[in-house]
Amino acid sequence: MSDQNPEYVRTLAAYVDEKMTEVAGGSETATASRVAVLAALNIADEYMRLKNEKEKFIGLVEGRVSKVVKMVEEKLAQ
Repeated sequence: MSDQNPEYVRTLAAYVDEKMTEVAGGSETATASRVAVLAALNIADEYMRLKNEKEKFIGLVEGRVSKVVKMVEEKLAQ
């Protein structure tokens, strides 16, 4: 992480801080470690959902590209 652009690191830190604030929800009794773990779980969930969506999208695009390639190859063979 130390080789990243400082502005990018600040953006990440702000995002994590925002998630921690959401999790804390104004609770006076939540410990910092509990808030951090819950925020990490929320971020991990968000990441996994986006990763799955991306993989589905890539599969869809690859399928469509394969169909187009097959159509082009069939036309060229005629």
